[in-house]
Amino acid sequence: MPLAYGQLMMGTEWMDGGKAENVSTRVPTSSRLRAALRRAATMNDVIRKRSMAGSKARFIKKDREAVASTVGTIMALLVFLAFLSLFTNSYMPVWMEDNEREHMNEVMNQFGEMKSRVDSLVLNSELAGGTMNSVYVPLALGSSGIPVFASPTAGQLAYVPQTSGESDMSLAFNSTIGDGIVEEGGGMLEFYAPNRYYVQQWVTYENGALIIKQEDGQVVRAYPNLNIQKTGDMYSISFTQVDLTGVSNTRGGTGSMGVNIEMIHMESQEYIISDGIIMMDMHTLNRDAWMGYFIETFEDHGLVEGTHYEQLWEDPADENHLVVKLMNVSTMDYARAVVSMSLEM
Repeated sequence: MPLAYGQLMMGTEWMDGGKAENVSTRVPTSSRLRAALRRAATMNDVIRKRSMAGSKARFIKKDREAVASTVGTIMALLVFLAFLSLFTNSYMPVWMEDNEREHMNEVMNQFGEMKSRVDSLVLNSELAGGTMNSVYVPLALGSSGIPVFASPTAGQLAYVPQTSGESDMSLAFNSTIGDGIVEEGGGMLEFYAPNRYYVQQWVTYENGALIIKQEDGQVVRAYPNLNIQKTGDMYSISFTQVDLTGVSNTRGGTGSMGVNIEMIHMESQEYIISDGIIMMDMHTLNRDAWMGYFIETFEDHGLVEGTHYEQLWEDPADENHLVVKLMNVSTMDYARAVVSMSLEM
């Protein structure tokens, strides 16, 4: 007999009336099967969602760790850049300014030593009468820098002899031994420091004087060999002029350089000024410094403007021209030292 839909008979025997005995299992109807399948599908969905949720959590955790690492690196770089900016904008300029200031002090001391050496050569030549004496003076051209951050500041040294026309000085006067006497000399050795943090400066040796110049002014720091003795309304002058000869030369750099100084010739003469007038004519790049020096020296020795010297004036056509008229001069003891300088690396 055919099975009814939804039933399975195992180990059965059919009896009269179509009823079976010894039924071991009954298969669920179609509605129960669908419910079971839905429950199984629901369980699979739950399992799959839980698995996906775990994977997503692990991904988010790893992503957060990567972001934290990146942010930490950026913060470290920002801190480093902040300190680097503080160093380059605050500490480094102060450091470089100190280096350039120390270098200028060193240059001033070296120029002072050079002036002292030249004065010694002049004195020895006057006392012993000999010439061709020589000395050597080192000069530091550049200041120190800061490794990696700032390069050294280079300097420039220029030797300008009297024949160049940039630096000369003449004394014109009448004396008892002749009229229209003109004594000439000049020349300079100039160091220029184009400082980037400290003020730019020029240090010059000219006519036996040591001059320092900045963009806002200039002054004679070491005086030339000029002496004044006043007697009543008259006064006498003693002056040693250093005349630099040779070949113009300019050197620059950051290292050291030497200056060979040689005494070539020395002469001296005492003059009695017949009319009491001496005209001092100068061409110089340091006119303001010389003007200040002459005024201070004349006042210190009691000379009166209008009586002992005319007002110092400037040539309108030449800003480097300076003229001084000295009056009531009785005598002048004049000495001229001819010196040669050469620059050696």
